[in-house]
Amino acid sequence: MTICSKNEDFRRSKIAIRVRRVTVAIHPARGAEGCAAPRPPPLAPPATEAAEVELRYLADQSERQCFAQSLTQARARAGMGFMEKARSRIGAMHLQFSDLYGIFDEQAGADRMLAGFAIHALDMFSQSYREPDLTDLPPRSVLEVGELWSCSPGAAVSARWACGIAAILLEARALLIYPIVHPWDLTGSYPGFERAGAPIPWPYVQTMQGGDILVQPMVAREAALAGLTSLVSLGGFEVEDGKRVVRFSDPRATAVKIRNLMRRAGRGADLVTPGPAPGAPILPAL
Repeated sequence: MTICSKNEDFRRSKIAIRVRRVTVAIHPARGAEGCAAPRPPPLAPPATEAAEVELRYLADQSERQCFAQSLTQARARAGMGFMEKARSRIGAMHLQFSDLYGIFDEQAGADRMLAGFAIHALDMFSQSYREPDLTDLPPRSVLEVGELWSCSPGAAVSARWACGIAAILLEARALLIYPIVHPWDLTGSYPGFERAGAPIPWPYVQTMQGGDILVQPMVAREAALAGLTSLVSLGGFEVEDGKRVVRFSDPRATAVKIRNLMRRAGRGADLVTPGPAPGAPILPAL
């Protein structure tokens, strides 16, 4: 298996991931037009017809605007709903300067974005909050993942899985997230991440009624990160065409199998959460 050896290779890329087997096509992001790359032949004919999914690097301004609108709408629907405060600029900063990715389902419509997330390394700009202290690691090796939203449980699984693959491709040594812990708890959607300190009153957002929101800093690093990247590699993925194409299996079936194995082992917690419980918010993270 070959993986990208430089962060810059991935940051300059435009990505399309297709799931039957999931295919990631990586193209130059700056000045590129669309995602028009020839689709390579499948690794093997699927046993059953599966929904096709794409994860795209969003370089086009209209796509990034669609991401921002979808993020706002998903936040309003999550739990009791929440939104960014009027004076906050952190969301605009992330949307402008982070690398944005969208999940698409061709069966639902090739242009319909079902989920998305943003990634930035700490040598691009600083983490969203001063805690936790990760200064023992090179800034370029620490990735903060945020603005993670979805319209469906299946798309949320694909987005979380894609974040793990991004950690491999970017040679991350730590992944940092800030999931909401109050007034509803989304930390259970991120097994493999460890709590890093106490919950933080998040100064940038509020509930739709103006209430406070607490987030829980969580980090995956060292053995935990190795376990996470091993997990997303279980289905196998390949990088081809000069590191421009990556293929991997639809993560949902693997997620269910791992959940069942963990339950039989009596661990009491899912290694991968296939989707939110009934009535829980679909949006998996801030």
